[in-house]
Amino acid sequence: KAVAMRPHSSATLAALAAVQFEKGQVATAIANYREAAALPNPSTQTLCAFANALLTSGLYEEAVRYLRQAIEIDGNNAIARWKLAVAHCRPIYSSASEIEPSRQAFSNGLLDLYAWFHAARRPEAYTAVGSHQPFFIAYQPFNNKELLSRYGKLCVEWMGSMPQDLAVPKIKRPGTSAHAHATTRKMRIGIASAHIRDHSVWHAITK
Repeated sequence: KAVAMRPHSSATLAALAAVQFEKGQVATAIANYREAAALPNPSTQTLCAFANALLTSGLYEEAVRYLRQAIEIDGNNAIARWKLAVAHCRPIYSSASEIEPSRQAFSNGLLDLYAWFHAARRPEAYTAVGSHQPFFIAYQPFNNKELLSRYGKLCVEWMGSMPQDLAVPKIKRPGTSAHAHATTRKMRIGIASAHIRDHSVWHAITK
C-alpha cells in the first residue's frame, strides 16, 4: 500500500525489499532495492541493505560499488565501512589468481577501519561488528592467522565503544566469589540460532 501511494519513494521500495528479503524472496528484493537505489537521494541504510542482499547472492562486485556509494554519502557510516572491508572475502573466484589480490584488499580494508576508528573513537562503531563476517576466507588454502588475528582485535576494539548500560552485567552468586565459581563448576552454554537445522555440518558438530 505504501508503494502504491508513493511509487517513486526510495524509502518505501526499500522497506518492501527488506520484507521480501527476510521472507527469502531474494531476487525480488534485489529488483526492488535496485529500483530504490536508482531513485534520487537513497539513504545509506538502503544502500547497505541492498549491498547485503547482493552479497547473499554472490554479486560481490556490485555490492562493493553500492557500499562505496554509501560511504561517499556518509563517510562516518560504520556499517558501510565494515561491510566494504569484509566484502573482499568472496566465496567464489573466476581464477586462483584473484585470491591473493582479494586478501590484500581485505588487509587494506582492516587498516582503513583501524585508522578511521582511531581518528575519532566512533561511539557507534560497535553496531557494525558482525554485520558481515570473513567466513569464506577459511576456504582459502593459506595461513589465515595473521589476517584473522587483526580482524579479531578490531572486533574487540570496536565492541569497546558499546555504552556500558547496554553491556550484559556480570552476575555474582551470593556467598561465592567469581573466581571460586569459575574454577569449581563447569560453564553451561546455550546456543540460539536461525541456522540450527537438519544439516550435515550441524550433525557432525553435535554428534
